[in-house]
Formats: sequence, structure tokens, C-alpha cells
Amino acid sequence: MIHQRIYIEDYGNWLVDIYYGVTHFEVDEIMENLYDIGCDSMSARRAYDNITSGDLNTGLTYSNYANKQSIIVIGVSENREQFFNSLVHEFLHLTAHISTVFKLDMYSESVCYLIGNISQLAYKVASKFFCKCTHCKDKVIRNITAKHHSNM
Repeated sequence: MIHQRIYIEDYGNWLVDIYYGVTHFEVDEIMENLYDIGCDSMSARRAYDNITSGDLNTGLTYSNYANKQSIIVIGVSENREQFFNSLVHEFLHLTAHISTVFKLDMYSESVCYLIGNISQLAYKVASKFFCKCTHCKDKVIRNITAKHHSNM
């Protein structure tokens, strides 16, 4: 698993923790973080079921609107295209959550800039999952598998 923390300054310094390459091995850490930001029990149950399902190509986004905090989880994907699909899907959920708090029209240009800003902030880490070079690929695999081996 790879963890990234971003702040969306234009929207109250909204804090987002993004977890990439998540498997069931990381469920305890993510559940603890969800509870730390105020996740309700029903949403937590859905998150737990999602993370422990073992399914590829899954993700989730939970936001605490009052505290302007979110957690995004991107599970292991079968390929780069599916990873990108999951990432954009979860970024749209995050954009909708922020838009709700700030009463933004989802059809407005400001929402388009918001999702672009989120994408730029996440790019440094997320781009490693797109790169075909051996160095990046090995680094991603090492980060994801290191946690698995430490749990065995």
C-alpha cells in the first residue's frame, strides 16, 4: 500500500488521505483512520466489506463534511486502465463531497477546476501506477508487497 496526503487549499485546506494498491492486509490501518475522521458505523461496515472482499478494481471515498477530511482507497487493479478508471471514479466522489459543502454547481467550471486540482495534487504518487518503466513498476510492487510480507 502507498499512502499520500494532500491538502486542497482553495477549499478550507480540505485534507485527503489517499491509499493506493490496498488489499485486505491494510484493513485495520484504514478502518482506524476512517474512525479517526468520524466515519459512522454503517459506512465503516461497507468500507470493511469492500476492502476485505479480495475483489480487484474496487475503491471507496468517505468524507467528513464538517471537518473537511476525506479518505480515498484504491484497491489493487488488474491493469493501468482499470486503476485510472477507479482513481477518476473516486476523485469524482471527492469532488461531489466538496461541492456539496461549498454549494458548487456540479455543472460549473469551478467544479472542473476542482477535480483538475485534485488530480494535480495526487499526480506525483498516482503517476507511478501508470509508468511502464522498470524502476517505477518495481517500486510500486515493493511498496505493495512489503506490507504483505510483514503480516505473514
